[in-house]
Amino acid sequence: MYIRLLLVILYSFLAISGSYADGGTEDLVNRVTKNGELFKKNLDQAYLEIQPLLLKAQQSKDSLSELILIERKCRYFYAKNQYDSLNEASLSLLDQSIRYNNNYFQAMGHMFQAEGFSVNSLYDRAIKSLTLAYNLLSKDKSGDAFIFFAKANILNSFANIYNDNGEPEKAVEKVKEAIGSYNSLKNNDDINQFQYLNYSNLAGLYSQFNIDSAEFYAKKSIDLRPSNVVKDKAMMMNYYVLGKASKLRNENSMAASYYHKAIEASVRSGSSLNLTEIFNNLIDIYEKEGDKDSVLLYVNKLKEMQLNILQSKYNALQKTVISGEPKKTSPVWIISLAVIMSLIIFYLWRKLSGKRQVDESASNEVYNSLIQLLKDNDPGFYFACEQVFP
Repeated sequence: MYIRLLLVILYSFLAISGSYADGGTEDLVNRVTKNGELFKKNLDQAYLEIQPLLLKAQQSKDSLSELILIERKCRYFYAKNQYDSLNEASLSLLDQSIRYNNNYFQAMGHMFQAEGFSVNSLYDRAIKSLTLAYNLLSKDKSGDAFIFFAKANILNSFANIYNDNGEPEKAVEKVKEAIGSYNSLKNNDDINQFQYLNYSNLAGLYSQFNIDSAEFYAKKSIDLRPSNVVKDKAMMMNYYVLGKASKLRNENSMAASYYHKAIEASVRSGSSLNLTEIFNNLIDIYEKEGDKDSVLLYVNKLKEMQLNILQSKYNALQKTVISGEPKKTSPVWIISLAVIMSLIIFYLWRKLSGKRQVDESASNEVYNSLIQLLKDNDPGFYFACEQVFP
């Protein structure tokens, strides 16, 4: 399973509406606000505007706009499974937020760092980063809504880590904690949109071990869908869950219909979260139906996406593990990391070329086992490589 939770995006816009006492121009503020509105609708279109706006913010010495835009880059890379770029952007966010003494964005930097640690099985470091983030937010006694939403995102990030570590039940507890915190909100529309995302996340987590509960929460999320929302990241998750429930009932035609709606929502929103699960299920359906052309189409899509994710994870690992473990940054260690990356990518490519269905859990198990040997500087690493890649 490779389920990643959605992050609440409301507070990004609330933060923009705050004071621009640091010298932000009205024109720049308006452009950053409009970019935030576009970001909510389509990540890719909004991302094209971020770097020019960021340069303008830096030239104008508008620290708040600068931090908002760097944080937005983090959100983009998270949604695209680009963990190497996420690592760089989160480090930039941490550096600049410390420079400007902004606890909120410093907390967000730690949160996105934690996501990069978690996907590479560095769970202790991820928990440490999230604890730092939550403690920073707890210092704020203003009662502002964006602090509330930020804390909710920290809880969702904790849920991601538990889920990555094979503990979806604990992940569910964290999301339910976020759901139960809604009393801090006063506006009914904000409450409904907040729960719309939370119930979608809950559905995704339950889909791994309790499909009846997953289907229940997906439908509950859909009931709360804002009237102006057609197909966004949350609906992508909901369609995925409904598709999986239909597939388990052997309603393959209905399942395929839901999966295609999920893909359409992915295209509209620009989010790639959980697409590998959707592709895997479509491959299984079309194999049973004997539709060879569709099988080939989605195998190729899956192959490309998994290779990109794997390479991104390795690039991120080079930066996160090596930077955090100075005593292991010898040339031999770095070269070994490069070698294992090349070997695993080649191995997966070769396996995928000869197989229609990808055993994602197996490839992740190989990846995690070898990485642990490498991190521990275990001499058995080389023997293991020979066994895995004969």
